[in-house]
Amino acid sequence: MTEPVEQLATLLRKARVQAGLSQDEVARVSGLSVRGLRDLERGRVRKPREESLRRLFAVLGIHGSDRERILASVAQHPRPALAEQTSPLPSVTVDVLGALTLCRDGAEVPVSGSVPRAVLGLAALRLGRPVSREEIVDALWGDRPPATWVSQVHTAVGQLRRLLDPQHARGSRTGRLALARTGYVLDLEADAVDLHRFSRRFQGARAGVDGGARDEPPSEVAMEAALVTLDVALRDWRGPVLSGEPVGVRDQPVALAAAGQRLEAVLLLADLALRLRRADLAIEHLGPLARAEPYHEGLQARLILALAARGEQAAALESFAAVRRQLVTDLGIEPGPQLRYAQTLVLDGEHTRSLDPRFADSSTEAYRGPEPVQDDWTAPRMLPVDLPDYTGRDHELSLITDLLTCTGDGAAPPARRPVVAVAGMAGVGKTALIVRAAHRLAPAHPDGLLYVNLRGADDAPLRPADVLARFLRATGVNGPAIPQDAASREDMYRSRTAQRRLLVVLDNASSAAQLRPLLPGGTGCSVLVSARTRLSALEGARWIALDVLPSEQSLALLERVAGHDRVHTDRAGAEEIIHLCGNLPLAVRIAGARLAEHPRWPMSRLAAPLRQERQRLDQLTVGDLAVRASVEISYRDLRPRARQLFRLVSLLDSPDFPARVAGAVLGTPAAEALVPLTELVDANLVAETDPDEAGQLRYRFHDLVRLYARERAEAEDGAEVTQTAVRRALGAWLTLAERFARDVPGPCYAALAGCAERPDLADLTDFAHVDPLRWFDAEQAALRAGVLQACRGGLDELAYELAGSLEKYFDLRGMYEEWRATNEQVLRLCHARGNVRGEAVMLRGLIDVRTWNTSHHGDDGRDGSGTAMGRMLTDALRLAEMFERLEEPRGRSDAEVAVAWGYCAAGEVDEGLRHAGRALDLAAGAGHVGGVARAQVALALAGHVTPGGGARALHHLEKALVAARALGNARYEASVLQFLGMTYGAMGDAARSGACLDESLAISRRYSDRFTEALTMLALARLHLTTADPRARSEIETALALGRRFAMPHHVAGALTLLGQQALASGDAPEAVACLGEAVDLWRTRGWPRYLAEALTACGAAHREVGDPEAAQRCWTEAADLFTTLSDEEAANQVRDLLTRGTATPLASPVAVPSSGHQLE
Repeated sequence: MTEPVEQLATLLRKARVQAGLSQDEVARVSGLSVRGLRDLERGRVRKPREESLRRLFAVLGIHGSDRERILASVAQHPRPALAEQTSPLPSVTVDVLGALTLCRDGAEVPVSGSVPRAVLGLAALRLGRPVSREEIVDALWGDRPPATWVSQVHTAVGQLRRLLDPQHARGSRTGRLALARTGYVLDLEADAVDLHRFSRRFQGARAGVDGGARDEPPSEVAMEAALVTLDVALRDWRGPVLSGEPVGVRDQPVALAAAGQRLEAVLLLADLALRLRRADLAIEHLGPLARAEPYHEGLQARLILALAARGEQAAALESFAAVRRQLVTDLGIEPGPQLRYAQTLVLDGEHTRSLDPRFADSSTEAYRGPEPVQDDWTAPRMLPVDLPDYTGRDHELSLITDLLTCTGDGAAPPARRPVVAVAGMAGVGKTALIVRAAHRLAPAHPDGLLYVNLRGADDAPLRPADVLARFLRATGVNGPAIPQDAASREDMYRSRTAQRRLLVVLDNASSAAQLRPLLPGGTGCSVLVSARTRLSALEGARWIALDVLPSEQSLALLERVAGHDRVHTDRAGAEEIIHLCGNLPLAVRIAGARLAEHPRWPMSRLAAPLRQERQRLDQLTVGDLAVRASVEISYRDLRPRARQLFRLVSLLDSPDFPARVAGAVLGTPAAEALVPLTELVDANLVAETDPDEAGQLRYRFHDLVRLYARERAEAEDGAEVTQTAVRRALGAWLTLAERFARDVPGPCYAALAGCAERPDLADLTDFAHVDPLRWFDAEQAALRAGVLQACRGGLDELAYELAGSLEKYFDLRGMYEEWRATNEQVLRLCHARGNVRGEAVMLRGLIDVRTWNTSHHGDDGRDGSGTAMGRMLTDALRLAEMFERLEEPRGRSDAEVAVAWGYCAAGEVDEGLRHAGRALDLAAGAGHVGGVARAQVALALAGHVTPGGGARALHHLEKALVAARALGNARYEASVLQFLGMTYGAMGDAARSGACLDESLAISRRYSDRFTEALTMLALARLHLTTADPRARSEIETALALGRRFAMPHHVAGALTLLGQQALASGDAPEAVACLGEAVDLWRTRGWPRYLAEALTACGAAHREVGDPEAAQRCWTEAADLFTTLSDEEAANQVRDLLTRGTATPLASPVAVPSSGHQLE
């Protein structure tokens, strides 16, 4: 279109110069860039966009044949070229202003299935902001989601990612539909979604006519530009937002606000078109909306004026008459001021007058808005008194205020303010919050404040018809004038509130059906709702979930009720009281009132009975306030199955639980338990948390609600029922723990199951891709609580099996104190009940954790209890006897390995070899592959603690490596590789040593196995010291830091020995004395005389270097005696030579620092 382009350039330049406008001014008003306009005027744009040209023609006043010819030419070449700053149309677009449509590179891409369409539609509405899984579920299924909803949503998201980007890598969580912390985010440009493109254009058009001085109308140029922009923006609408999708999807607040924005845009376009004598354009846009909104006087009035402006005065007056008939017939009201004003203008021939005073012709008087409110309206003031001691909730108050006064993003108020609804458990302070918010909002609602307690928790909630009669009377309608039927009352209520700025507070609602008739008709009205459950069927509501108060706010509430000085005199006592109240505002308020009633009571007087669970709810009562009664209302409304689950699942001591355990409590599959569980969540008797590390939703009780539920269980369920429920739940956790523990890499102990009851959990397919460690991360707190509950209940079989299933996880995560405490408690129970098998399994784990970790007093050997390895030998011998009595060869093999380590550490290598050989025979005979690997390592240990035993050690380690790899146990493989690397290093094969150690280090870091990592770092440092590699220093320091952090004294002692030797070699004798002195102290507690002797030898040399020959003599004398005891006369003679010659040359360490027993077992 070369010729039209040149004509366009000439036409634009000429029109702009004649109008006296600069390029900057035209670009700003039309929304184009200056550069784009300059290119158009110079004929550089071959294919200009029609939308851009229409805006320019409007700004510059270009009409007639030239305009139409150029536009027709552009229409023949639809491919757009940019004259604006915006990028080309995105390669992916999503249209929601009508039926949902996805296009990629200009071609429509079908989106099949209700779930993918819903996810895409919701994400497009929220463009750039996350849509949570809960919102998707609410939109699709309300409060009755299917059991498979998680997999359905995941599948839908994967399908959409591939539709949005065919190159998307399967399994990736990024891309155009990315996973955020709180949901899924559609990552597209704003203009890629028609709704957001429309909103941008509408806001720009409105700003263009609002930007001038308030006492002057905008210029005709600005009005022309705004009119063109609105026309273009409104043509994106093809129907209602997301038409054809489920009601929960299409009635989202964003969609409802967009519909209101469309209405505003049409009204603004009509006013501009009338002022600029473009009646046809006004009618084109007004017609469809006027038919859809027959009672909207603003639309009908403008349509009447537009018809008259087009010369159809008779049609305009007939339209007025038709609207009047419908208002009178349907609503019983006469036309309002806008309609009457429009009729007057038509009759007077002033039909080009705008209803918006901004666009009034200076020669005529503009319409000034609705007439004064009629005298029959009474502004109600029905709010309850605000609580004088109200405390906290500042964030929620600000959110409510923002939502009911503006959109919250700086834009103008929406066509209709949202319904703001607050949901939360009994006693959480819902009424107090909405009443406080209503008092804040009162000045913004001059037409009155309506309030009603809908008694949603009562047996007979208020009927909407009765509430409407009350509201009509409160606003000035006399009794006889109130209609008798509910529908007529609703019509009258809506009509009377249509032009009002009214705040309606609907407290304690029972259902969406109860609320809908009470929603006012005016766009200037605000609605606040409270309910114990989230009423998902209430369309367009913005829900705020209310939780208990933070501790500081709870303390402030107690202070306000009980008195400032009272609380601050005994802050610790006050903090205990709010903790026992679970930070529940009602409970804290009651506690404060009881303290206020008894001014002489110390805090402990109330705290003492609150500590007793059976007395706590009795204590939380004052006057007509009672926590028990408040929770009871919600309990009473539950269906029988939900009541049963509420009672029985409360018996669990775990902090939270997944749906599968709830199903076990009821003796049903998890999918069936979801129905009553969801009912409990909806009633806010149980809280639903975000998905845990394993992808499971978790559920938890508030402490006071749990106490009430346990009261009901004691009253309604017998002891046999409650005990069975607890056993089922713990058995379900045990079944799952055993299933995942098999795949947790770690010590190759034999899994020695008992006879604990295990429910049938046949369908575990949803766990097929769950990482075992992630599952234990999610469940470990619940499993530990289950162990303790089993101990308190005397369930020794469940207790020891649950504890045993946790051992590899505890080991891998470095949770040594939790491991110790759990096993010790179960050990006491099993001993008391004569459960030798359980006692043996617990002792086996305790031998490990007590030997290699010192996070507990006494385990360092400094309390006279002996060395760590000495205690290990004693306990292991006893353990071997226990397993022999039980005729359990796999367990005895494990015990014999520990015995072998104990003897080897003490220097009794032959005895160690005998027990290691016995362990190998037992394991091989019982088919215990892990035991075989452990026994081979124990046999290799003898080679490590005797000079020249490297070849024998390699033989056994190679067999151990084969067994470890056959088991698929990567962490044990890392331990064997570490030991191989140390053996190769001791034999002088640095290359093989480094390769084995590097592989071991990579595996241990992959699993965050700090124990093995630290030992491997020490072995690498020892290897690098022999070659003067500078990496050695940092490797030693890393191992030392890990050893101190995880209380691993063998690691610390080995690292300090190496640091001291390195310092001595580099001439830093004081540093060597400090390091080696601490190493000696640690080795004395460990029970490895060989390594103590080596440290003493180096420490003597360090003392000699700092000028302390007496200390050097003491160290060397003790070292020589130790080597003699170990029958290593060669080493003993070397040290005696130091004593004789007094030389400061340290003994070269012939033996590596020992590797960890529990990692090599």
